[in-house]
Amino acid sequence: MESILQWKNAEVVDFLRSHRMDALSGPFEEHGVTGKDLLSLTSEELRDDLNVPSLHLRKKLLRRIDKLRLVQNQAVAAGSTSVPK
Repeated sequence: MESILQWKNAEVVDFLRSHRMDALSGPFEEHGVTGKDLLSLTSEELRDDLNVPSLHLRKKLLRRIDKLRLVQNQAVAAGSTSVPK
């Protein structure tokens, strides 16, 4: 498996779908959000740029992204270039 930083838009959309956030896949596809983009998203960007109006959904997604960041950082610290989805 490749590093989250290397994810293309399709992997990001797969990530959303695998976490039952299918409704967000359209805006993420339209904006071409990559793994690198995903890891740096803010609540404001989700609301203003990706049209995620629900605070609950933004927080849920940001918690998932925080977990991805943790996995990414652990993989880097361990010297691995790949992380699971």
